[in-house]
Amino acid sequence: NLYASELARRGHEVKAITLFPERNTGISTKLPYEVIEENVFVRNPAGLDLLIAGVLKKHEDGTDLFHLHDCGLAAGGGLYRKLGGTKPVSQDLNGYFFCTNYSLMNGSCHRSCNIAWRILHAKENLATKIFSSPIRAYQDAGLRFARLIDSFVAVSPFVQRVYSEWGLPA
Repeated sequence: NLYASELARRGHEVKAITLFPERNTGISTKLPYEVIEENVFVRNPAGLDLLIAGVLKKHEDGTDLFHLHDCGLAAGGGLYRKLGGTKPVSQDLNGYFFCTNYSLMNGSCHRSCNIAWRILHAKENLATKIFSSPIRAYQDAGLRFARLIDSFVAVSPFVQRVYSEWGLPA
């Protein structure tokens, strides 16, 4: 809301696409920008990334730039570009989309983070970890799509450094 309101205040035409409308609470009904509600609820991460890419493709005409706020949307934004999406995609880095358990990040693990570490570090019990390994394998592939995003906005120099060490351009 802050990004969109400030851009609108500066004279830009802003359309905010909200992917989970049920989470839109506490926001005024009188906004200086247009809100487009798209419901992309799906339990499978691969399906979610495809839906996100589809929503971006659907709204491509009349759009100059897509800016993704939630780190969980990065793979979908990169997939949109991989599938021929023509508009630039920008992604906020306000969390660590490659990590399954922030509390276990130790300052260097991101440099060698891989599918095995994502499974072991996940907060679930052992049985759930084992059964979720196909999802973690997909997420590992999805992270490659995230690297196709055009630009990244890190919330701090530290976050920028971690992502740069992980493999994103500084």
